[in-house]
Amino acid sequence: MSYDLERPRILVIDDSESDIALIEEALQDEVELDVATNGAIALESLAETRAGGAAMPHLIMLDLNMPGMNGFDVLKRLKTDPTMCGIPVIILSTSEDPHDVRRSYEYAAASYIAKPARFDELESKLRCACSFFCEVASLPMSA
Repeated sequence: MSYDLERPRILVIDDSESDIALIEEALQDEVELDVATNGAIALESLAETRAGGAAMPHLIMLDLNMPGMNGFDVLKRLKTDPTMCGIPVIILSTSEDPHDVRRSYEYAAASYIAKPARFDELESKLRCACSFFCEVASLPMSA
């Protein structure tokens, strides 16, 4: 995977240290990763980034099942904020429940990836998603 202008920045919002470590390992040579271990921290960090004039992430990977503010709550907040609604959000969850998938898309998730059990499958899916959203797709924030 190559990127012409810069290494894409991805914000991972997940409360599982082991899942974060796997995501970091899968994408370590491809992107710059920022991590937030819950929804409130993520939204606060994004607000500070925006207020400071720094570049927003190219992509957000969001877990659904987190204590406190769950992924659906975070997704709703992101997609109703005019300064963040153009950032694609990939739901990355262990849930394969069709209701969770449908609800994610109703709240404007760009994609839904069920976390596979095998690392090589996870790595392949994450690299493919990053390639699509960071290289192939034309996004509102880059237009």
